[in-house]
Amino acid sequence: MAAALVGRGRSWLRWVLPFLEWAPGYRRNGQWKSDAHAAVVSAGIMLPQAVVLARLAGLPAQYGIYAAFLPVVVAALWGSSRQLLSGPNTAICLLLAATVSPFAAPGSGDYMRYVATLTLIVGAGQWLLGALRLDAVLDYLPVSADVGITTAVGITIILSQASYLLGQVPTYGIPSWETAYAAVVAGTTHVANLVIAGATVGIGLLAQRSRPLWVRRLALLIALLGGTLLSLVLDALYGSATMNFLVVGRLPVSWPGLSLPDFGSRELAAIPEMLSGILTIAYLGLVQSVVIARTLADETGQRLDLGQEIRAQGLANLTAAFTSGFAGSGSFNRSRVHARAGAQTQMAAVMSAFVMIVAAIAGSRFLAEIPDPAMAGVLVLVGLGLVDLRKLWAQWRIGAAQAALVAAVIAAGVLGGLQDAVIIGVLAPLAGFLSRAARPAIRVERTAERIHVHLDGNVFFASAQRIATVLRTLGEECGFRGCVDVDLRDVGYVDADGFAMLHREQARWRERGGSLVLSGEAGKA
Repeated sequence: MAAALVGRGRSWLRWVLPFLEWAPGYRRNGQWKSDAHAAVVSAGIMLPQAVVLARLAGLPAQYGIYAAFLPVVVAALWGSSRQLLSGPNTAICLLLAATVSPFAAPGSGDYMRYVATLTLIVGAGQWLLGALRLDAVLDYLPVSADVGITTAVGITIILSQASYLLGQVPTYGIPSWETAYAAVVAGTTHVANLVIAGATVGIGLLAQRSRPLWVRRLALLIALLGGTLLSLVLDALYGSATMNFLVVGRLPVSWPGLSLPDFGSRELAAIPEMLSGILTIAYLGLVQSVVIARTLADETGQRLDLGQEIRAQGLANLTAAFTSGFAGSGSFNRSRVHARAGAQTQMAAVMSAFVMIVAAIAGSRFLAEIPDPAMAGVLVLVGLGLVDLRKLWAQWRIGAAQAALVAAVIAAGVLGGLQDAVIIGVLAPLAGFLSRAARPAIRVERTAERIHVHLDGNVFFASAQRIATVLRTLGEECGFRGCVDVDLRDVGYVDADGFAMLHREQARWRERGGSLVLSGEAGKA
């Protein structure tokens, strides 16, 4: 009895503090050197992404740094994936801006309070989903929809930077394609902005195609450094009055302090209107995290606990809500580089987060000089990286229906918003599956003594009427006389509607003097 209680206590403790499973023996395993190397590489990638993605979310740059610190530590320690690297995510940042900007101006105090409240709700919902072991709902986003959503995110990011590229004041609260169209038709272009942004993109593309691996891995950081240095040179040559581009400005980066989400009357009144955005952020964030974790687990052969992973992402977002961060999720490009840089355990992500914030604090004066067009150029690079032509071509080669689904998801994401893309990406394949499942194979064979009806498929609410029509047609042809044998051996399952239909038709034949026999076995839902 005592041993059983001790076992249960240990099991509960491991559920609450899962890192106790591997942390005590970490130093003995000798993995810290590989983890430390991966931490430095990942921090060099995470820092510029944190700065630019915070701007994408409509928040000051230091919020991105905070979102890439303690939430990353929590996600790593409480998660089961050894290489997954969480933090600010491009799609989530776009959704945050689209959800909150109708209620407050980006960067304002009200905006930050709305973001904190939204992040808290997202984190609580994700943790609850993991605690209830409902991870199966994440399987309803097919690969085609994921490709379409990722592509839509990339295009949206590029379009959203048009105002910064042309040196105009950005417009918030409208779709990115409208922002880009308004910026182009305005006809005003600040050449210095365009030069710096173009140079940033060019430097980044060259770095991504360079031979040394470390250069390719740090391409975004190199591009940001190049664009910033060019702006400083132009500023020195022509004067700040001539250049007239905005910079990040003073960054009060420090160890993150406590922040409190606000549930005042305005926030509570806005929650129902933001609900679709909140649900999309929570769902899409978990889908991306789980897909990345599964991919890395397949490559390394490690054991993955999806419930634990989901709870970890929820806890990370709860942490972000109270430490001046914002909602995030796993990042594929950071996680991939993190794994290839040698990350062996979750401690690599923990060390990476600490290296990143120390570098941000030490280099805050340089970060303050980053010009808006350089940040826009880095975001364009991020957007270009999300438009994977090989994956799009692979979907096109599958067939016209698959290509049409991907195109519909991309169009919905760019024109209507990522919520629409997720809805179409989930519902369209489900509708197609139900349409196919509603047409079971029905084979009718007649002999002198009876009629054999062989069913192959599922007998459920969507197919019940089709099967009933066949049985009634057979009955009308023979006046409901004789015997009909309905073979259910190849039926996967029968739901309540299908069960009721079969017995209703059986009773109809019996009343008319005939016989309808149900043979074989089928699972009943």
